[in-house]
Amino acid sequence: MDLDCQLRVEYKKILNEEELLWKQKSRVDWIQFGDRNTKLFHNKAFFRRSLNKISALKVEDQWCYDNEVLQEEPFLHFTLWMIILLIDFLYTDVSRL
Repeated sequence: MDLDCQLRVEYKKILNEEELLWKQKSRVDWIQFGDRNTKLFHNKAFFRRSLNKISALKVEDQWCYDNEVLQEEPFLHFTLWMIILLIDFLYTDVSRL
């Protein structure tokens, strides 16, 4: 096995170990305090949920906060994107590939 390949394998191994370390660190509180339905754990879950929520999107150079638009716009955006990719694929000159 050449040096480049060995280094890649070692790098992936180190990344996996680092990921495992961070997973373990994130669960220290859970292991230490257990699941007691305490206010602490409810607050942590609520805070995490609030960070994961999308509260605004920029639509046509305007920030939008309407929940209905926040639900529809990503679907419309990616649907249009897929249609454009499909049209591009259908009109691609296959002989060039």
